[in-house]
Amino acid sequence: VIAADGTNRPPHWQAEQPLACVEGSDSAACPPGFEPLHGEPVITKQFYSGFENALLDRELKRLAIDTLLVAGLYSHACVRSTVLDAYARGYRITVLEDAIASPEPEHARLSNDWLKRRAATFASTEAALSTLTTAGL
Repeated sequence: VIAADGTNRPPHWQAEQPLACVEGSDSAACPPGFEPLHGEPVITKQFYSGFENALLDRELKRLAIDTLLVAGLYSHACVRSTVLDAYARGYRITVLEDAIASPEPEHARLSNDWLKRRAATFASTEAALSTLTTAGL
């Protein structure tokens, strides 16, 4: 999420990217159906990894969460960076392969293949949620 005046835009957005993900705008809002519950923290990021905001790791640890389901855009950049940072912090990670996307399909495929061999499992959303339900979570 960036400021309305764009002063905190990532460097690669400074010259070539129109303002996007502006705080308070529709482009920075949660997708319909994923709005936070009352009292649920909302943790934003500015660059690639969700873990660049230290609040994410602190909140996950406070809640004793050790397994993450990861979804998002730019699987070759933001998803990959978040997965690697989660892996470095000891989380178990499942990437929801039907809930990630990238405008660079070949780059995304290479990134996903690399992550599968090192840092995360990949599963459909249905399979991941079924596993959680079976485990009583």
